[in-house]
Amino acid sequence: ASGDDAVVVDWQSGTDFAFTNNTGRTLTIYAWLDDGELRVSIDESSAIAGYGTTSIYGTNAKRNNIKLAADAINGTTLGHNDVFSFNDLVGPRTSSNGYETAVNGRGVKVVGGGVAQVASSIWLAIKNMDDIEIIDKHTYGKKYSESYVESSSDAIVTDYNAGTDFSFRYTGYDEITILCYVQYDTLVCEITTEAAVG
Repeated sequence: ASGDDAVVVDWQSGTDFAFTNNTGRTLTIYAWLDDGELRVSIDESSAIAGYGTTSIYGTNAKRNNIKLAADAINGTTLGHNDVFSFNDLVGPRTSSNGYETAVNGRGVKVVGGGVAQVASSIWLAIKNMDDIEIIDKHTYGKKYSESYVESSSDAIVTDYNAGTDFSFRYTGYDEITILCYVQYDTLVCEITTEAAVG
């Protein structure tokens, strides 16, 4: 191996290794140890069909709740006529499930506050997609008092105990995967689909 292939990074000095993905597809970077040797592969097998982000701010409790809900959704795959149900995937927002008391979208402190922000990010990612049939969707409307989305019509409300869900059916014929993750102070939702062959 050449010394030219040895990349230097240093957080404190701002020395970074960065590149831009201009393929129009999602690049997934896998890194793992194999018998003490670091292996890396890049998969370019999917295209982005939908994309939505919201800013994360507030207490550590709220950030924890957002991450727990995002982790519960991340990697969900839907095929033809499969139904996505936020409440089914995230489950009860209780302290026994790791959720903490934080401010929700209307400024009220509740256990699991912030979780609906994940539903809002998913909504932003799917709202302009073809092959999506909304089954159940509620917004905070005029009660919305936060700023993670610009319009209250994009502030999705969910309540597991009251049965207020955010759900939709995927009517397309390819599989889609919902990627939902925290990146610094941003909640990212990507909807990817298998790349067309050819």
